[in-house]
Amino acid sequence: MWLNPDQMNSLLYWDNPRDSGIACGSVLVCLLAVRYISLISVIGNLSLALVTATMSFRIYKSVLAAVNKTQEGHPFKQFLDIDVTLPADKVAEITDALSTS
Repeated sequence: MWLNPDQMNSLLYWDNPRDSGIACGSVLVCLLAVRYISLISVIGNLSLALVTATMSFRIYKSVLAAVNKTQEGHPFKQFLDIDVTLPADKVAEITDALSTS
């Protein structure tokens, strides 16, 4: 998980009400959305919102760099530089395990 045990306890015991409210509120909204709308629609709309927010942030950073005449580069460069290649033998092993079970 992304939260260490101290952060998880802080959220659960409401040490910081703002952060706990945001976490619990977003979970509540997702649960209500799944209750009244199909799960596929909820996942699709959340994905669309994520893509929209990401592109808006990138456009904002590009406009800000153009106005300030700086060369900040791509705002997600640190994530684009990560090597995400999968070894072929590992992929074959996983697909064999999934197909036999």
